[in-house]
Amino acid sequence: MKVLGSLSARLLVHVGVIVMSVTIITCYIIAVSLGHVKPWLPTISACGDHAPEEFLFRFGIFCGAMLLEVEAFALYLSKKASRTTFALGAVAAFSLGVVAVVGANENNVLHTTNAVIFFVFEDIMLVLLTVDLLGKMSYCSLGIKVVSCTIACASTIMRILLMHNLLTVGDFPALPIFEWSNTAAIIVYQLSLSNELESLALGILETDSSKSTTPKTPPPVIADNASPVYEVTGPSKKPIALAYLSSEKA
Repeated sequence: MKVLGSLSARLLVHVGVIVMSVTIITCYIIAVSLGHVKPWLPTISACGDHAPEEFLFRFGIFCGAMLLEVEAFALYLSKKASRTTFALGAVAAFSLGVVAVVGANENNVLHTTNAVIFFVFEDIMLVLLTVDLLGKMSYCSLGIKVVSCTIACASTIMRILLMHNLLTVGDFPALPIFEWSNTAAIIVYQLSLSNELESLALGILETDSSKSTTPKTPPPVIADNASPVYEVTGPSKKPIALAYLSSEKA
């Protein structure tokens, strides 16, 4: 198979994290400036309930969700994550996409339910992924992941207790604070995956090439289980496949 082109998985994840971070901060600034929310402290979803910031919120969060889905596939197909870890990450990314397109002011039940699913599944996924990567990362990277997982899981537990009135804090905005801390922990964790994603790429392959070529540089190694994720053929075109590539030595 001939590699027609590839794009770094690490770059895709970094772009997704940056897009979501910039989107959240920008929407917060716009919402506060226009008086849509109070400066201290709105929930993240409240920063995307009104125009014009809602359009940026939906676009940015949805793009980030799609790239998190790509990350889940990349980690699984490269054998860095288990099937359970992949399933949790995929469901979490899908739920985040629903949160992006369905505002709380449109359908609060659907929006809130998917927000809870995203945070719970994503937090559990981070813990399982850390276990999957044990022995495959530096102590510094492990430390960042453990701290991020701890903050994320603690934030989710506290929010669940608050939502079910099992914990009271008066007028203190604890619920949004834990939501922001959870989100920040997830972002830091995603950024800490740089080394684990460094050797992975999303590639476009020509699966039926009749020409033999000698590339100037060694092409990426196709992962053992990197069967085409999506394949399209045409009457006058050679089969093209989308697969995950790895530059790691077997």
